[in-house]
Amino acid sequence: MNVYDSERIEKILSLQGCCRVENPRDAKLVILNTCTVREKARHKVLSLLGTIRPLKERDPDLLIAVSGCVAQQEGKRLHQLAPFLDIVFGPDQIERLPEFIKVAKERMKVTETGFSDEEQLSLKPLLLVKGKQNRATAFITIATGCDKKCTFCIVPHVRGVEKCRSTEEIIDECKTLLEFGVKEIILVGQTVNAYKYDRTRFSDLLKMVNDLNGLERLRFMTSHPIDMSDDIISCYGNLEHLCEALHLPVQSGSNSVLKRMLRRYNREEYVEIINKVRERLPNISITTDIIVGFPGETDEEFEESISLLNEIRFDGTYSFVYSPRPGLPSTRIPDPITESRKEERLLRYQAIQNDILLQTNSEYAGKTFDVLVEGPSDTDPRVMNGRTRSNKLVHFPGDPALAGGLIAVKMTKAFSSYLRGEIAK
Repeated sequence: MNVYDSERIEKILSLQGCCRVENPRDAKLVILNTCTVREKARHKVLSLLGTIRPLKERDPDLLIAVSGCVAQQEGKRLHQLAPFLDIVFGPDQIERLPEFIKVAKERMKVTETGFSDEEQLSLKPLLLVKGKQNRATAFITIATGCDKKCTFCIVPHVRGVEKCRSTEEIIDECKTLLEFGVKEIILVGQTVNAYKYDRTRFSDLLKMVNDLNGLERLRFMTSHPIDMSDDIISCYGNLEHLCEALHLPVQSGSNSVLKRMLRRYNREEYVEIINKVRERLPNISITTDIIVGFPGETDEEFEESISLLNEIRFDGTYSFVYSPRPGLPSTRIPDPITESRKEERLLRYQAIQNDILLQTNSEYAGKTFDVLVEGPSDTDPRVMNGRTRSNKLVHFPGDPALAGGLIAVKMTKAFSSYLRGEIAK
């Protein structure tokens, strides 16, 4: 969602005559679009502001802004932590950025972090920025905020209540992206599968996007298990462009921990959802999120997360040590576990996950799959990056001109985090 918001910021500024530069030293405006789901992300923002400060000292006319969830959480405190900062604005204030820039140019500080009063979400999609047309994949935010109020999650506090965009606005933006040559659309939201606008359910929206001309692939993230209804599950195998991949955060394999998290489902219900999806698509790639060391997590409760990993054999896990966020209910739960013990658990979980990934990815070796080419590798321009429909990352030798297209690639070697291949002859 931050990628999408960053693109909105870029589009808005392009209409003001601005263009993106690769080096902050060449900029007249530097914007940090931020996340605060974990404390480490907040620390990175403050650290990055420190590296930008000398640029401001060299050029007092340089404007520095912080947007996103750290801005929403900290507000005016950011100006105290970084006095050289000019603009602080939240996700709901993105479209007012040109106004904030005018104020900041007059040497006045700006802090705008209020939530929109509108009951429905409108992001007023703009034309794509010049030079972005050949990308393979595009994110489209269809909803923001969350009403779930899990005890560990700061999203409802920094993104507000759940709001959905109109179906018409979403479809219009999809059409524009496809006209520019985008092949894959990823629908995103904090709880994307809870989407509902008037009588349009999420499964209805999936069908509408699936039927658009020019679409090759369709994905969505992130979903909540309690919103993973049978009508959504039935889309797998029935919608031609809906990819064989599902990211469904479980957070813990322990029912007692899930209860403390206020997740509103249990392990058995989660497993039932996965079984239903695999009945439709046996080879679907299932990924998840896991929090290790949630307050009070016992050795037995952690072992339940390990057993769930071994039972489902996830194709990937975003796994992290629990990060306390200010003012949330989880911070009031007694937590006798040491940080070193939590880190040990995380490393053990990740080692088992990597072993499973290596075994799973090895089944791809020797087979040929269509790969959507994202572009050259950051480390070697002669190597291209792409993804299969099951969202497996593939590296293969190729021409940068292949970016944005689909090509058949034969997998030659498997690793835990990616596949190596060559263009099929």
